[in-house]
Amino acid sequence: MNPGSILSRILKGAGDDVAGKIGKQYSAANLSQLAASSADDIARTQGNMLATHQLTSSKLGQAADLGGFVQPSMAVVDPSKATNFLPGGDFGEIVMVANRNAIDPARKASKSILGDRDIYSPRFPDTTHEINMPAMDDLARRAGTSKQSAMVNMDVDSTDPQYMGFLQDMYRKENPAAASIHNFDLREMPEFKQYANDALNTVRGEKVLTYRTPSGARKNIPYNADNANKLMSKASTIGGESWHESPHAKLYHQNTTKLKSLDDIYKNKYRFIDNQTGDATKDAMGDYIAGTAEKINKMNLPELQTDNQYEQYDRVLNYVADAASGRKDLYPALDTMPQDVLDEIAQIGTAYKDVPVSYFEAKPRRVVGGNEFHGAYIPDDSSPEVMKQLERLGVKNIKKYLDKGDLDLQLAGLAKEGKRGIDPYVLSMAGALPTAGILSGLLGGGQSNEQQMM
Repeated sequence: MNPGSILSRILKGAGDDVAGKIGKQYSAANLSQLAASSADDIARTQGNMLATHQLTSSKLGQAADLGGFVQPSMAVVDPSKATNFLPGGDFGEIVMVANRNAIDPARKASKSILGDRDIYSPRFPDTTHEINMPAMDDLARRAGTSKQSAMVNMDVDSTDPQYMGFLQDMYRKENPAAASIHNFDLREMPEFKQYANDALNTVRGEKVLTYRTPSGARKNIPYNADNANKLMSKASTIGGESWHESPHAKLYHQNTTKLKSLDDIYKNKYRFIDNQTGDATKDAMGDYIAGTAEKINKMNLPELQTDNQYEQYDRVLNYVADAASGRKDLYPALDTMPQDVLDEIAQIGTAYKDVPVSYFEAKPRRVVGGNEFHGAYIPDDSSPEVMKQLERLGVKNIKKYLDKGDLDLQLAGLAKEGKRGIDPYVLSMAGALPTAGILSGLLGGGQSNEQQMM
């Protein structure tokens, strides 16, 4: 089944613009041309690819304190889209461009996974602060309470200590003139804010990483990049958090393909779309899945029945997602389904294996140094601290941008000016021609080695 014709059919509800754009990119002629071309030829005619890491100023500060970026998520993007090609959402206003060696899955030293869509990434571990016990003893004495009571009421991880009732009561005790001041007004007083911050800093000890053992016991270990990396690696996977995901997201992630080389990205250039088209595509594909699920739901199959109609529909959606992903151990068995439902499930499976995306994702399973980035783009009104933190990390080529449109243009210009195999930020195999194309299996009816899952 040609994914282009299937996607065009599925995307009819998204409008002619979306269906036409996707249909053109996935046309048999375009797929054939990409399959017959080298990655160098594709880059020369359609533009270079870049890898970006987006983060907020607070996340940058965390990286600076740690001395490196712990398993950063890298979006592999196609700047030739001109606008709206960076990941959507609130990933952060600071955009860093990685050097290819940092994410090359063919380099063992990079320890990178490269997926053909966004992939689940383990989250940074929880943190807490140890307690300065002598200081807590003194604080309890001042408050006229026990140390245990002070520890219960004193949140050493707070970012707004002026909201702690414990500190408000202590301040009133030590400052009788404030006894009648309302809590709201007290919180706004500069002298009380300073008092609360001083009290917090006195009892706050070293920052540590915290986690739970399999038995449920809580453990703290020193706060550093290596320890954070170890904890994240224990939770590492590719795919999704199945116990948290919607059926649509599960289907999306269950069909993730690991790419073996950076040049495989160029063979997949027909997959890249802008965010606006991507959002419309996701909505249309979700509607198509819901339509298939509704057909099955109306069959009132005993195996899918529950007393709760919402739970039942969710069960049916999960059934469609699992069937489209190729699971065979399903109840009811697939061979009991009508042919039109089987056809729709097969179409969903083909569409999600080759889903249009605005970016692929690379995930180094290690600590990445600031010197592994070509540079960073920061808002024009960024604080001087942002520049200092980037410099602490060893990041060079720091540039400013005025707005989202200006950033898009600067990144597009960087990609256009770059040379494969020469400029370290251009994603490539350093000029080496790829071997078998990733599209050969698709056009021949099977999967190439590059398309096989882990």
